[in-house]
Amino acid sequence: MSLLHYRRTILEAIYIAAEAIAWFIVLAVLATMVERSFYSSLAERIQLGLGVGDFGDTGAAEVVLEQLRVAADHAEAGPSVLVVLAAAAGGFALMRLVPRLDLGPGISSAVLVAATIVAINVLLHVSMGDLRVWDASRIITMLNDPTSQIAGSIDLPAFVADPDLEGPHVGALSVTFVGLTVVWFRFMLAARASVGMERITLSFTT
Repeated sequence: MSLLHYRRTILEAIYIAAEAIAWFIVLAVLATMVERSFYSSLAERIQLGLGVGDFGDTGAAEVVLEQLRVAADHAEAGPSVLVVLAAAAGGFALMRLVPRLDLGPGISSAVLVAATIVAINVLLHVSMGDLRVWDASRIITMLNDPTSQIAGSIDLPAFVADPDLEGPHVGALSVTFVGLTVVWFRFMLAARASVGMERITLSFTT
């Protein structure tokens, strides 16, 4: 391989890594804010419920309230940096690879769509800590009944009896899903143009 090829590959790797890390920071901050807001809202509702005697077992409600307050201060959400890097590199590589296969416009488009759907599904499962990428039951459940994990719609006595403090919940997952999808398509579009030093320094304006 020529020196020019190695230089182009290194520049592309730097571009992908630099912008993917920036996207990771944004997604982590947004998803964490949404997740902590969920816990904070639930804690406020339980605090009000304790004041008017909504709970038969006030001791259990107070324990859950304390757990929610801790989660509201320390919970973290959003995809890991490796998942965001994988989304960035995957979208970029896919757009560079498929045209080189010379499959024709129709088949190439089908391959791009199918690969994108599969890749985003895998990335979302990995970000949820679930490697069973063939099992979409959790995602389907949230889509069918999204209010089941919204703080204002949760049945508080049932939640106190069986608290679900294992995040991320639907709000943070929505941020993660939308964010990974945007990253994937962002880098698919970026792959359609050459990458140079100027492109790296001005990556968010091109």
